[in-house]
Amino acid sequence: MKRYFSRFNHGAQKLLKRLARFSQLWLAILWISTLALSYLIGHGSLAWSRAGRIEIVNRDLGQPANLDFSQFWRAYSVIEKNYAGKIDSEAILTGAIRGAISGLGDPFTLYMDKEEASSLDEELSGHFEGIGAQLEMVNQLPTIVAPLPETPAERAGLRAKDIIIKVDDRSTAELSLEETIKLIRGPKDSEVRLTLLRQDSGTPFELKLKRETITVKSVILKRRDDGLAILTVSVFGNDTVDLFDQALAELAKQPAKGLILDLRNNPGGALDAVIAMTSRLLEPGQTVVKIKDKSGQLETVKTVGATNRLAGLPLVILTNAGSASASEIMAGALQDYGRGRVIGDKTFGKGSVQELHDLQAGARVRVTIAEWLTPKERAINKVGLEPDVKVVPTEAQLQADQDPVLDRAVASLLEPTQR
Repeated sequence: MKRYFSRFNHGAQKLLKRLARFSQLWLAILWISTLALSYLIGHGSLAWSRAGRIEIVNRDLGQPANLDFSQFWRAYSVIEKNYAGKIDSEAILTGAIRGAISGLGDPFTLYMDKEEASSLDEELSGHFEGIGAQLEMVNQLPTIVAPLPETPAERAGLRAKDIIIKVDDRSTAELSLEETIKLIRGPKDSEVRLTLLRQDSGTPFELKLKRETITVKSVILKRRDDGLAILTVSVFGNDTVDLFDQALAELAKQPAKGLILDLRNNPGGALDAVIAMTSRLLEPGQTVVKIKDKSGQLETVKTVGATNRLAGLPLVILTNAGSASASEIMAGALQDYGRGRVIGDKTFGKGSVQELHDLQAGARVRVTIAEWLTPKERAINKVGLEPDVKVVPTEAQLQADQDPVLDRAVASLLEPTQR
């Protein structure tokens, strides 16, 4: 019996020691939990859900030290407690992000949800369903930058700087750019009705367009019977550099008397693409563009890759009010170095650089990160690029399908006295 109790006492002592350690552990966990709970309550990071559960919310994530977001959360709390209708929290969040970005007053900085981001990818790939027009916000109004070639928009007579005031029966006055684009886009063979306002007319007019599958070939080379070649670049998309290189290779095999580079109604596109393509027409070491960041620092972007591919070939560049962004970079660099004369109308005037940032769930933010200048440091933002020879088609010439800009370019290459 003595031995038995001795064993029992030894086991009991071990058990008591374990219980003591276990209690200390739970006291430590309770202490840490109390501190964490106090922090979350103190920082407004706990909230009661509608089901009566406590939920942790990211109210401090990324919050600037000099900005108090508590007003937003108070307003949200008031809505959540008092709003009589159904609350869509995701819609509120999206609206809050769009509202914050609109506070910048920059029409080119915007938020895109997953659907809108996918639409942008389709557009840059050159395959999408719609009417074939590039839009931007100008003075808080959805405005045509350019109709793409051989699309319903071009055939219907849409022009650069036409303002869209209605889509079907919906006014665009309170719509964002993305919301307007969503209304215009739609399945092939469906119709959309646009009410527009043209710059030189104070009277709105209406156009009905049938949506199509838009396939944009961003580079087209055509040869004329007079020995000249026309190289049309309609957008700087994902495949544009490769197509441009193929066209230049064909011109190298069968030289032309002169080249007309048509950038009319080219709304722009990828910065890397225009740098590569402009480099092909400049000499090694020349500047393509200068980029000024938010701190005022100036970055000089030089030619890259193969350069001077068409040395000695006479060149003219065609522009109009629909030539924007990347197409203005190309025209500006070639004009600064005297590589070719610019003929046509003043360009759109988009001299800013945007960058895409991916967010969660497929959303993105497009943000303006810099202003760009021509190699001679000309600023064209909201001003546009002035042509060397100004030629603007009249209404009668447009109706008769005449092209006085192209006619002047041909004459300048074939008849030097017409320069």
